Amino acid sequence: MSFKSAVKDIETTMIKLIKDDIKSKGLVKTGTLLNSITSTAKIDNANITISVDGEDYFKYIDKKYNIINDVTNSSNFSQVESKMEEAYFLFIEEEINKKIK
Repeated sequence: MSFKSAVKDIETTMIKLIKDDIKSKGLVKTGTLLNSITSTAKIDNANITISVDGEDYFKYIDKKYNIINDVTNSSNFSQVESKMEEAYFLFIEEEINKKIK
């Protein structure tokens, strides 16, 4: 697996967990919010950042229903953590390979 595909895997898993949480809380009315959820993962030096975006009103829904907090505190979030570890090691490996060449 490459670093880029590992990062994409983190993003995809995070989106799935958020969508599953939204569905489990019965917050799907038209599907607009659900279909707008995106995630971006970045690794910069030793920091891994995951950003989540959606419709403008997502921040208000999240504030009221604790979507992101509940996802990151769920047992399923261990999937994302494992994928983050894997991506970080691939990042380090690619950085080392760049310096060797």
